[in-house]
Amino acid sequence: MAKGADSSGGAPCLYVPLTNLLFIDDSQAEVPQSGVKPGRVSRFCVTVGVAIRWSDCAALLDDLDAFRRSTFLLNRMPPELKGSYLADEKRRAGMTLHESIHRFSDVIKYRTLGIWVMVADRTAFHPPSAAIRLAHATALQFLFERVAGHPDHARSEARTWAVVADHVSSREAAALSAALREFTNPFTQAPLPVWIAPRSLAGASEDWAGIQIADVFAYLAAHYRATELRTGGDGDCASAFRTQLWPHLMKRANGQVRGIGYKTW
Repeated sequence: MAKGADSSGGAPCLYVPLTNLLFIDDSQAEVPQSGVKPGRVSRFCVTVGVAIRWSDCAALLDDLDAFRRSTFLLNRMPPELKGSYLADEKRRAGMTLHESIHRFSDVIKYRTLGIWVMVADRTAFHPPSAAIRLAHATALQFLFERVAGHPDHARSEARTWAVVADHVSSREAAALSAALREFTNPFTQAPLPVWIAPRSLAGASEDWAGIQIADVFAYLAAHYRATELRTGGDGDCASAFRTQLWPHLMKRANGQVRGIGYKTW
């Protein structure tokens, strides 16, 4: 931690190095549902947090760009990596979804990532007109509970985590800001840990590997949860999430998966 003065000659201030970025993305997947017309939004609000060391961000983006160039057809090359693109057979260059997700898994397994997937069922919130907003707020609350409570973050060295979300609407940005500003752990009544910056930043997904990784997890997780509850979903997407992405979720010291949670009440 370094000490210095600001450029205006004011009081000394403390500088804490930026150590990690917590990228957040939500699933916008139109997951097919039993008895629901095609094109309707999924009943599940899936919010994913991906924590990446600041020092790894540039190299990981290069790795994902190389993966994207080797995975998609040149005439259908997307500007960024998204879960829906990986599920699109017309985009992939002669490989199955499981093969492409396996290669994606190989890209991220060599980096130290923290990945949390939170799912809130919109049908559990009332009134229906506010269900999407309430489900999203609940998923964010649950995400910050998991991130703040993970034992790896209890060490005493100086650290700062900045929260970065994909370019969002003003309403979504306000919701994320409120979730950070008003966070209180319901079990301990503790506020947001001091090492998490209490304001969020917005970023373009093509510029940040963390947002792209979060999108892939969110998209496949939405299908996994829908299939798990037998309310629809794509079986291949669900299977790819369980077999290829599940092992990357955050775990306790005893190996218990801590990086996935469901809010259905």
